[in-house]
Amino acid sequence: GANVTNMQGAFYGCSNLINAPTIPNKVTDIVSLFSDCSNLVNAPTIPDKVTDMSSTFLGCSNLVNAPTIGANVTNMYATFQSCSNLVGDIVIKNANVTNFTNCFYDCDASKAKTLKCPAGSASYNLAMNVCDGKNGVTVVAY
Repeated sequence: GANVTNMQGAFYGCSNLINAPTIPNKVTDIVSLFSDCSNLVNAPTIPDKVTDMSSTFLGCSNLVNAPTIGANVTNMYATFQSCSNLVGDIVIKNANVTNFTNCFYDCDASKAKTLKCPAGSASYNLAMNVCDGKNGVTVVAY
């Protein structure tokens, strides 16, 4: 309902899901929310209260467009791992993302992805070290 804050793994393995449902604004935890939703094409907007996106889209092999990442997300461990069709812009709002480990692991290096981070931020510096030039990801500042 409207008071849900934890949606951890709620749609795990829902292979019939193509368009993600709207995530309520009060939700803070979407760990593994859409893991292994192999037919998911369209991601939802990530609410600003979400802090942890670990494995949120892991194994979503048909996901094409990433959502804008909410302003409070700090953990992006394996968020887009094995999203082999992911292309385009991924916008990070939070200047203080602390974990990009495996964020784009096993993504198709031939498919260009631009990870946009706030200029001069900890997020940008970490993304440059962890993501830039790997798995088709180019990190840019904005």
